[in-house]
Amino acid sequence: MSTLVCAPALLQQRLALADGSDPSEASDVDFDCSCKSNVSGKGPSFRVDKSGAGGARTSLAAAIADARTAWQYSGDPAPATIELAAGTYRERAVLDFPCRIRAAPGSGPAPTIVWETDAPYESTVVVMAPGTSIKGVNIKHRSPSVANNFAVYVMQGASLSVAKSTVTSQTGAGLAVEGGCLEMRGVTVDSCAGVGVQCLASIEGDAEGRLAMGECVLRGNGGGGLLARGGVQVCATQVDIEGNGGPGVQVADARVLTWQDIRYNKNKGGNIKKGPGVTGL
Repeated sequence: MSTLVCAPALLQQRLALADGSDPSEASDVDFDCSCKSNVSGKGPSFRVDKSGAGGARTSLAAAIADARTAWQYSGDPAPATIELAAGTYRERAVLDFPCRIRAAPGSGPAPTIVWETDAPYESTVVVMAPGTSIKGVNIKHRSPSVANNFAVYVMQGASLSVAKSTVTSQTGAGLAVEGGCLEMRGVTVDSCAGVGVQCLASIEGDAEGRLAMGECVLRGNGGGGLLARGGVQVCATQVDIEGNGGPGVQVADARVLTWQDIRYNKNKGGNIKKGPGVTGL
């Protein structure tokens, strides 16, 4: 299982994403928390371009299927890589193997993954494995449901690093982790119908949720900015929480290990709503 590490300020070389990004891409702002898995290295690589140029797959689903097969047969635990050319991909990304999805270098505006459906319980991105990451991608979602209504859903035992991306949901929360590990860097979660980010323990209660955020914006979300409860760990550095329809931050039964330079503005439910069992906040 992935582990969340909360440590003193790190050197810039150690601020690269847990997916093994080039350190030169890392922020020069101290980021005290990281969500790492024991999966590293470089696995098979695929490109997605609707034109099919250069042998690229023309759909994200095809690239995921081919990447999964190649990863399974490689015998190497290193994550597969999928590069998305600019464009809008109206598909789901269900990742049950270690995989990196990122904007293709030099292809133009950030690609967008959209899943809009009348069927319930269908997240745009579902993460079921450690060592998974998304970088430079816009994610949009609509799927009406009473529960598990998330644009991005990180399940028990899985880990996801998201960087330089935007997330929105017309019907629910932006990102949710339940008994897994989620790291966000340079992510904007904007105009979700529900909470911007949700961190919970597993449904069975036998695995804690873990969340690390740095240089993020939680803005204009109807249910509030951040919800953390159920015996979870949270680290946050340099986060703007503004204009949300509920509390900026709502926590209960949570360990806040790092909480630095958090800026609040015009959250209708107040800045912080704290329940029982909270430490560090």
